[in-house]
Amino acid sequence: RPSCLEAVSSMEEKIKEFKAEAELLDLHVRIDGTRLVEVTGRVGGYFEVPGFITETGPGCFAFLKGLKSLRFVEGCEKLETGTFSGCPGLEKVALPETLTQIGSSVFFKCGNLREIEIPSKITVIEDDTFRLCSSLTRVRLPDKLKAVGRGAFEECRSLYKIEIPGYVARIGDNAFRNDLQLQEAVVPYSIVEMGRDVFKNCSPQLEIRRR
Repeated sequence: RPSCLEAVSSMEEKIKEFKAEAELLDLHVRIDGTRLVEVTGRVGGYFEVPGFITETGPGCFAFLKGLKSLRFVEGCEKLETGTFSGCPGLEKVALPETLTQIGSSVFFKCGNLREIEIPSKITVIEDDTFRLCSSLTRVRLPDKLKAVGRGAFEECRSLYKIEIPGYVARIGDNAFRNDLQLQEAVVPYSIVEMGRDVFKNCSPQLEIRRR
């Protein structure tokens, strides 16, 4: 089993290697232990977050131009508030199954994000998480989800169907408001708290099915 000194040395090597790879993409990364604090620069398309990163800082990738696709190697557990907020070119994100928490506004105004699969350990979609993701057409929510926050999918104008899992007990105000293409919503009988204007200004053809 490696000693503490060897473990520290190994981590330092991983950080050094990650920073070097980022520099090849004209990016600067700031890291605090296993926390990816900030990524700045202009990435040209694809970016991969290594497995030793366990969480991101608030606004870590916010407003990063040129980022189109990103993959987390298994290991990350937490995305802080606004991690990808305002990334205009982001189309695809592969989230790890190790993820247990996604903060509020993480994908706020990611106007080119087209689809997303939420990992199985996530139990809450926080406020404004996908608000103004105007190109989002498909979302797969985890079976053990318990709550959808205020404005979580507000103004996702391309979303045409949403299936809310059977353990969800709370849906916040404006959760799907102004989703102009939303035509089908499956809502479980487990709901005990339904906010205001959850489906306001959705498609005139919207059918809400209970199960």
